[in-house]
Amino acid sequence: MKAILLCLAILVTLTGCGTTVTGRKVILSTRCPVHGDWLVRISGYTFSRGICADPAWDYVRFMAEAEARLPHTTPWSFSATRGRELTRPTTATVCPRCDSEFGRQFADYEKLSEAEKEARWNHYLRHASDRDKQKVRQKSQHRMPTPLAVNGLKAPQVTASAQFP
Repeated sequence: MKAILLCLAILVTLTGCGTTVTGRKVILSTRCPVHGDWLVRISGYTFSRGICADPAWDYVRFMAEAEARLPHTTPWSFSATRGRELTRPTTATVCPRCDSEFGRQFADYEKLSEAEKEARWNHYLRHASDRDKQKVRQKSQHRMPTPLAVNGLKAPQVTASAQFP
């Protein structure tokens, strides 16, 4: 009987009926593209309506740099506990490993001097611009689809190209 119950419990867990891990609901249909771990949805609080708040500039810069490496971190405006300004209930979808790595890497980033942070930001901006140009080039290299035939005549194939300095 115990074996049947154990098998049934495992079957329910694997079929995605929802599992709770330390108060967090596991989203079984989605994995982190970086780590391959299951994403979890956590409940918490965000700013009340009407409150305008911005994170520190160092945090914004680091978050921009880390976004591609660690895509599923806890949003800066999220808190697991209710606070004076954090009164509106919300949820966030996070990867536990992205979250812990983000915290560790941000702590290391905070130890850098202002000059090192500025150099790192400028490097990121240079490469971000190159990545954007590369994406546009790749999109412009594709052949555009031929329009539908009009009166039995087909329009010629057109290719688009983009020029960058």
